[in-house]
Amino acid sequence: MSAPAAAPDPGAEAAALIGEAGRSAEDARRYRALADSLAPASFDRALAIGSEIRAAARRGAVEALVPFAAELRGLVARCRDAVGEVREGRTYQEAVRAFRSGDAAKAAALACDVFSGVAPRPGGGTLYYPLAIGGGRSVDHFLALDECAARIDACHRDGLTSPSAAPDRGGNEEIRPIALTARHDEAESPIALAFEAGTFGAPTCALTGTETVLLYSTRTRADFVVSCAPRVSDEWWEIRPDAYRAYVDGLRAALAARSITLIVEPEPDLGGA
Repeated sequence: MSAPAAAPDPGAEAAALIGEAGRSAEDARRYRALADSLAPASFDRALAIGSEIRAAARRGAVEALVPFAAELRGLVARCRDAVGEVREGRTYQEAVRAFRSGDAAKAAALACDVFSGVAPRPGGGTLYYPLAIGGGRSVDHFLALDECAARIDACHRDGLTSPSAAPDRGGNEEIRPIALTARHDEAESPIALAFEAGTFGAPTCALTGTETVLLYSTRTRADFVVSCAPRVSDEWWEIRPDAYRAYVDGLRAALAARSITLIVEPEPDLGGA
């Protein structure tokens, strides 16, 4: 005879619902129509309920968790319904069709109406695509030179593609823009692909409050040079002062054989006397 099923744990259920309510509010925050109204109110209320649940748990007042759980379910439902309404709307549906069909200009214009914090960006300037080259436990600390050069060559040959994961802002799982930056941030990666914005043949959007620039295209191919930071702030490199320079020199040679230019950015001007 099987053992009776364990009784539900109200505390565990409430904790799970708090997390779900927070995620639902953050999802709603993606969309311009919800970002300043429903999303922050729902998120703040979920946090407040979390504090009340913890206080009730300390008192041993398990019965108090039941109405809190019901309210959390209501928050989740409201956020999901509101997101569903946005995504069923004509503007969103047109944005999805434009993105999928490769109409990057139309997708960018509509993204500014659909997603919070997305605004048209003036053309021009250099844009950077950070190259993930961390090698984990590799001897060279970075990706092996041949593999790094091969990845860069693939970008040169095939172009940049839309990421597989939904961005935190500026898109979702159906509209996944290519993210670039307006500045080469060495903290992100010391090696980046540097594009002149006009070479994309499509407008880009700015993500307000950040250096992120969004290109609403599933794939784009444009000329670039490989931009390397003049130095790397990293404990591993500090005890190997020549290792990064040797890596860059080796990468330059590997890319030259593929007709790809590598440049080292100048040292920053720290405003000397």
